[in-house]
Amino acid sequence: MLRRLLFLTALLAASPAHAVDEKAMNEAVRRNHIVPAYAQLSAATGAFADLAAKGCADREALRGGFEATVNAWEGVQHIRFGPAEWFDRGARFEFWPDPRDIVGRQLAGIFTKRQIPAFEDSSVAIQGLTALERVLWDDDGRKLADSFVCRWVSAATAGLAAMARDMEAEWRADKFFATRPAVDSARDVFKALHLAVELVADHKLARPLGANAAAARPHLAEFWRSRLSGQAVAANLDAAADLFAAMVPFVPDQALADEVTRRLSALRAKARGLDLDAGFADPAARPEIDGLRKDLRALKELLATRMTAVLDLPLGFNGLDGD
Repeated sequence: MLRRLLFLTALLAASPAHAVDEKAMNEAVRRNHIVPAYAQLSAATGAFADLAAKGCADREALRGGFEATVNAWEGVQHIRFGPAEWFDRGARFEFWPDPRDIVGRQLAGIFTKRQIPAFEDSSVAIQGLTALERVLWDDDGRKLADSFVCRWVSAATAGLAAMARDMEAEWRADKFFATRPAVDSARDVFKALHLAVELVADHKLARPLGANAAAARPHLAEFWRSRLSGQAVAANLDAAADLFAAMVPFVPDQALADEVTRRLSALRAKARGLDLDAGFADPAARPEIDGLRKDLRALKELLATRMTAVLDLPLGFNGLDGD
């Protein structure tokens, strides 16, 4: 009897003090974070497609449209469930990392054949932001003078705009959360927060940094050609903070919620002050970048341990497993 009482006491102590209203949290995240972020992506891709439809004479305008689209994309990159999973949309938006240069080889094939494929039925590598970056920056953008390449740019940007519009509409209509058990969707939401931090720490920073300046591999950074690596990281962290702000009212441990909020704020400020594009191989800049990476990993550990216990939501596998 005593053993049973001790077991029940331990079980109660290990359980969250207050149950999380998972359905309400999911709705708050959908309404306050996901829908606005996809609306921003829809607006940015629509403007980019409109620019491309006018032709490729104004390369700098196209690059500006690309930059705005990248910033908006980074705001939803961590949402790897629901409409983002359907029809391979996430990979079609950005095929990265690409260590085997699949994008370069397949683009060369498209440009040699001079036939624009039906993107929804084609390789994910020849239609998204990674492919567009190559065309807009490789050879200083001289590929744009080719009329076929320009038509491909117009088709690719129109494809991105269509996907963004569809995802925004599907999230507005709640075609995902409303169809599933609330706890499953709440787990997806929490995993998205953890993934946003992990993506920056272990992929966008750790891989290009390498062990030391001599081993740095800046070309592994996301969007290194366009020198948008730093902006991408800052946008990721802004998105993580925005997602967590929607979750805060439902976190039973207010002190822990405040700590995560403070950490995210500090990380965002630190990221905005770093020049990642020049810093990975710079011995003077590397310590600050590595400091950001270490702080992000500490936050990732906090989320995986203390926040998991408080929300009673195990992480399991995430969208980066296998990358």
